[in-house]
Amino acid sequence: MKSVVNDTDGIVRVAESVIPEIKHQDEVRVKIASSGLCGSDLPRIFKNGAHYYPITLGHEFSGYIDAVGSGVDDLHPGDAVACVPLLPCFTCPECLKGFYSQCAKYDFIGSRRG
Repeated sequence: MKSVVNDTDGIVRVAESVIPEIKHQDEVRVKIASSGLCGSDLPRIFKNGAHYYPITLGHEFSGYIDAVGSGVDDLHPGDAVACVPLLPCFTCPECLKGFYSQCAKYDFIGSRRG
């Protein structure tokens, strides 16, 4: 699959990436149909703002599920999905109120987590 990779500050390339396999029973794999660069990608590209290099850009995407782990029963291959890259902790005061976007200890797909 093709991806856009930021190798170091200011250096971006189109790369051929390996299609990942399902490793855990609760995982799904998404075939990306559409992705874009977000405003938060710009400092990663131009201001040495990435947590690690190389980093694959385009953490906001939509697509179709093309594989599911053995423990997934509510999603199926062919289902359309959109990604919310924010991964809340579910334990801080804001998460406990249901305000996940205000999580104090969040993780983030494509920025802090590959």
